[in-house]
Amino acid sequence: MKLRTIEYRCVMYAFLSLFLLMASSSLFAQEGKTYYWVGKSEMSKDWTEIDNWSDSPDGPGGLAGNIEDAPTSENTVIFDELSHSDTIIISDKVRCNDLEVLNVGGSGEAPTFQFDNSEARIEISGSLLFHKTVYLLFPKNNLDCQFLHFVNADKDKIGKIKTSGTVMGKKIYYSLYGYQMDNSGSGTAPLQGTMVFNAGNEDVKWELVDALTTPRLLVKKGILDLKTFALTTMIVEATGGQMVFPNNKNITCALNWKYNTEGEALKSPVATNSKIRIHGGHFNGRKEDTYHDVEFYGSSSAHLIDKGKFNTITFKAGKAYQIGVHEEGALITKNLIIESGSEFRFAYITIENEFRAKPAVDGGQVWLRAFDNSPYSVREARIIMGSNNVNVERAVINDLNIEGSMSYEAKNSYNWGNNSGWTYTNPAAGRSLYWIGGNGKWNNPANWTSNSNGTPD
Repeated sequence: MKLRTIEYRCVMYAFLSLFLLMASSSLFAQEGKTYYWVGKSEMSKDWTEIDNWSDSPDGPGGLAGNIEDAPTSENTVIFDELSHSDTIIISDKVRCNDLEVLNVGGSGEAPTFQFDNSEARIEISGSLLFHKTVYLLFPKNNLDCQFLHFVNADKDKIGKIKTSGTVMGKKIYYSLYGYQMDNSGSGTAPLQGTMVFNAGNEDVKWELVDALTTPRLLVKKGILDLKTFALTTMIVEATGGQMVFPNNKNITCALNWKYNTEGEALKSPVATNSKIRIHGGHFNGRKEDTYHDVEFYGSSSAHLIDKGKFNTITFKAGKAYQIGVHEEGALITKNLIIESGSEFRFAYITIENEFRAKPAVDGGQVWLRAFDNSPYSVREARIIMGSNNVNVERAVINDLNIEGSMSYEAKNSYNWGNNSGWTYTNPAAGRSLYWIGGNGKWNNPANWTSNSNGTPD
C-alpha cells in the first residue's frame, strides 16, 4: 500500500512538472513571439481580438495561429500587405515592442489605425517603423488624444521613429498664417494627437530616421534625438528628459515651445548650431539653457520669449508683447534683430553684440516700449548692451532704458518719454503727400508723391 502511494505521488509530480514546463514554455514563446496582423476575427478588427493575429504572415488567427493573447510589450507586431485594407481599432491601452508597417502593396494601400476615445493609445517599448504612409483616425470632440506612448526601458536599445510622411495626428496644413491644424468638419477638434516619450530609464534614447509631423510632442523622461530631420508641430513640451538637435535648422513650431520645467528631471537641450522657427506663440525656456537661433515669423501673432541663452533672436514679422522677464541675466542673446514694423514690449534683456530694430522702408515704424506687468508699479524695461553695435531706425520709444558704454542713437525716431541712454534724430517735418500707387501698399514710398499733379518725386 505504501509502495502504491509513492508511485501515485511520483506520477502526479511528473504530470505537474510537465504541465508547468509546458505552461512556462508557452508563456516564454508568447512573450518573445512576432505577431502578424491577419484580421480574421469575425467579431471586430479590434487590436485585442486574438483571432486578428497570427505567428506567421497570412496564417490562421488566434489559437490556430499559436496566439493565446493580445500582443504585449515583448512582442513585435507587423502589418504587411494583407492588412493594408483593414482599419485596426484601438479602443483601450494596448502594448507592443516594435510596431512595423511594411512597404508592400499598391500605391494608396495602407492600414488605418482608429483611436476610438481619449484613453485609446499604443504603448511602444521599441521602435515605430512606418515604411509607408498610413492613416490615423481620432474621435471627434476630443481636444487631445495621447495616442502614442513610447515607454522603452532598455537603455542599450535605441528606439527608431520612422513615419514615411504619415501625419502623426490630425492633419496639418500650411496657410498664410503658418502651420495650422485642419479644423474641417463639424465637431472636429483643432488639436488631436500627442506623441508622448516617457521612458522607464532616463538614459533611454529615441532617434528620428526621417521627418516627423505631429500636432504635439511631449517629452517626460528619456532622450529624444531629432538628428537633422524636419520636425513640424504645433506644440513642443518637455517636462523631463532631454531633447537633442545639434545642427538641425528644420524645426517649425506653430504655437508654443515649452521647455521650462524647473528641476533636475529636465536636462538642458543640446541645440548647437540649430534653428527653431515659431509661428504664432511663445518660447518658454530656462535661463540656464543654451540654444542657437530662434526666429518668430508669424505676421499676425503676438510673440513671447522669456528666458534662455541664444545666438540670434529674430522677429521677421508680427509683434512681441513680452521680451524677457524682470530678472537680469535671465534672457541673453548675442544678437536681437527686429525686422517688423510693429510693437515690441521689453522687460530685461542682455544683448552681447548687435541690436537692430529697423523695419523695411515700406514697413512703417517700430514701437519699442516697456512690457506691462501689473506687479510693477512703475514700468521698467532695460536693454543691457555689451557692445556699441546698435542700429535703430524709424522707431517710437517709451519707458525703455538702454545701458552700455555710450549713448545710443535712434535714427529718424521719436522719444515718447521715460527713457534713458538714447539720443534721437527726428524725422523730417510733415508735408503733404499725394497717392499715386493705385492698388499698391500704403507703406511703399514709391506709391506717394509730394507733387499735386501726380508726378513722381
